[in-house]
Amino acid sequence: MNPYIMEEGRKILKNEDNLSSPIKFTEKLLKFKDEIDDLIAKSFSNDMKFQKARDQSFLNFMNESDKTPHFIALYTNFEFIRGLKQVSEDQVEKRLSAIVRLFCCLHGRDTFL
Repeated sequence: MNPYIMEEGRKILKNEDNLSSPIKFTEKLLKFKDEIDDLIAKSFSNDMKFQKARDQSFLNFMNESDKTPHFIALYTNFEFIRGLKQVSEDQVEKRLSAIVRLFCCLHGRDTFL
């Protein structure tokens, strides 16, 4: 599973279309993370070994690009300014939780702050 996560993650990081838009870049990361989380929950009953492998893979590929923390920060700012104003409290909680889960995979948290 790790090679798959690394390969797909790197595709997101290296896609020129994603690199031109921090919003699109982060949305792709969030969607991919959600897909992998769902896969682990449904197929592997949230087994801790699979969760750790997922977390390590995300940590590895996300930190290969210096742009990742900056793009996630820009996306979060965008959400606070525009995105979260038109959604329910449950959706706000869900979106912010997803961002925090990505944030946990970053080494460059200072950039984010």
